Amino acid sequence: MTFIKSSHKTDRVITLRKIDPPAPEVLFSEKPCINIAFLDVETTGLDRSKDTIIELAVKVVKLERETGLIVTIGNTYESFNDPGEEIDELITQITGITDTMVSGHIIDWDIVEQTLQMADLIVAHNAAFDRSFIDK
Repeated sequence: MTFIKSSHKTDRVITLRKIDPPAPEVLFSEKPCINIAFLDVETTGLDRSKDTIIELAVKVVKLERETGLIVTIGNTYESFNDPGEEIDELITQITGITDTMVSGHIIDWDIVEQTLQMADLIVAHNAAFDRSFIDK
């Protein structure tokens, strides 16, 4: 078992853990790590004052600070959110999200908060836009 360099070994017992995809480079590391939350929101439009989030996704990934290798993929949260109104056809074309997909769904903001609190850093493609809706 020498090919498993970072397995946990105690009293002649080796503990192996199965990790499901999508983490091809998952490893066990004792090096300094950072937790990064990747955040994405989809909305009914561009105006924070009148538009609403229709989908939110957060994934927390633990990386080695020095190498950037993935150590673990931690908590994830994804949810649609029913805006209480029909989604404009243009928004559906842009996001691929339909009224049927969001119907009856609601974001659990307590879970979102708990997930984001695990992060040392939050990354978003258009952070100013996403944050304006999250802060709302």
